[in-house]
Amino acid sequence: MTATNLRLFLIYVLFILGALLSANQNAVLYILIYILSLILNNFKTLLLGVSFLIPIFFLLFIGMLSVGNNPDYFFLRDIWFILKIILLTLTGINLCYGMKEKEFIKICLTVGLISFFITVFYLFFYIVSGFGAGELRQLVSLKTMPFVAGIIILQTLPRTFKILFLILMLIVLLFEASATASLFFILMIYFVSFRSLSIIMIYGLLLVFPAMVLINIVYPLDFFGSWIAELNPISWFTNINQDFNENWRGFEAYLGLIQYSELSLIEQIFGAGHGSSIDLPFRIGLGGLTADESVLFTDLQIIHNGFILVLYKYGLVGLVLIIYYLFSMIRYINQFANGKISPLVIAYMTFSTIAILIAFPILSGLFNPKYLDDVVLLFGMFYGMSINWKKIEQS
Repeated sequence: MTATNLRLFLIYVLFILGALLSANQNAVLYILIYILSLILNNFKTLLLGVSFLIPIFFLLFIGMLSVGNNPDYFFLRDIWFILKIILLTLTGINLCYGMKEKEFIKICLTVGLISFFITVFYLFFYIVSGFGAGELRQLVSLKTMPFVAGIIILQTLPRTFKILFLILMLIVLLFEASATASLFFILMIYFVSFRSLSIIMIYGLLLVFPAMVLINIVYPLDFFGSWIAELNPISWFTNINQDFNENWRGFEAYLGLIQYSELSLIEQIFGAGHGSSIDLPFRIGLGGLTADESVLFTDLQIIHNGFILVLYKYGLVGLVLIIYYLFSMIRYINQFANGKISPLVIAYMTFSTIAILIAFPILSGLFNPKYLDDVVLLFGMFYGMSINWKKIEQS
């Protein structure tokens, strides 16, 4: 097996096993493949992309300033969440360094379809097994890569294949009943007509809002409520005695902001540190764990609103760093939106970056244990592939 084929094999292993394994098992997988990717490049790519990740390295350091008595397990877990961003990005760079654009598109299409059909298989299996809708949403998760594949399919493949894919996608979305996945689906359809980054930003604002209205009508979910509560939780919860069952995510965000305001000035600037948690005013069973009092929670290590999570754990400085990092991703992609790389690639890379921005206020963003791993890896792959274009431009 040549080095090129081995790189392709490792990419498929990362995406496919990453969708099947637990978060702890993935940790071992990510470290192992990162080391193998360096060996394949004779460690020549060791420092590639490190400068781009400086804000994340700073976040890693800031979290150690106010550790205090934070539990060791959660301290290490928070460090891993940040290291994972670095690790996946650098792994993607190493594996795709020098790759041609056509190979990159082929990988995105193949991985996206495999990921999608894994979801379809699980969905069919759990329906046959008689699981309820709530259990299905816990067990079946439509990740971002199938939507990336959808952008390629709807632009390049035969009409019959397009129709089949759309039908299957709609069936999965119907059973998932996920407002976030539905929004990704609408964005996928829109990105098929992608022309330039400026157009996507302007018309995106005009199309996303009606799309959200449609989702709110079709699905029996409080779609607007979850977003409004994330963006303005104080308007939803003025005290802890209100009924948090109406909007748990808003309640989390409210507690996070209130407890952030109670931190010292230094902690408000640099955060409560790795392993810190947001205290609950009561004991509660989360995720269906209510049978045994030993599994009742008294605090929250992770909340749905990733921006408030970062603000609490890493302070105002950490929030500025993560926002700068996210917009740096968009700015990097935009460098190639002038014909150097095909509009198709720019379309699904921009979509993937916007997926992170959407997921931050409602799914913990990059601090979700698994949800956005594939997007971070995809960006690293794009970064590695695009280095060749920079070299051509400079020569």
